[in-house]
Amino acid sequence: MNDVPQLELRDADGSTLRFAITGSTEHEVSYVITIDVGWARASAEVSTYLYGPPIQFFKSLAESWRGWEGEKTWEDLEHRVGLTATCDRTGHVTLKVLVQDSQYSGRAILPIYLEAGGLEAVAKRVESWFSQAPPNTSLERTREG
Repeated sequence: MNDVPQLELRDADGSTLRFAITGSTEHEVSYVITIDVGWARASAEVSTYLYGPPIQFFKSLAESWRGWEGEKTWEDLEHRVGLTATCDRTGHVTLKVLVQDSQYSGRAILPIYLEAGGLEAVAKRVESWFSQAPPNTSLERTREG
């Protein structure tokens, strides 16, 4: 394992949503997002170019910690990763992570479950992680497998 800066969000079932920086410039951060639900895992490389990181998406979830109607969504510029959150009446948040391969020939939609009461901490972790991306770096990606 190398020193790639990572952020990992884990739910009570052990499923994880992981962000790992692969490089950055003064204008964008490139990263790999991986969702692992135990029985399936999917990853895609993403960039903050034009659409930015999902910081505002997670802040929006935290601001609505008492619940919301419908879906809240975020996706990257190339539609390789999409995040869709819903909240039930008891404060359980389902975050569906859509990941497409680089050729757009396959995709996976896998869930991670968050608690509404923990959304503020998640939003702060996401914001802090993206703000600490080292400028002008190129990091080799570690392939698991």
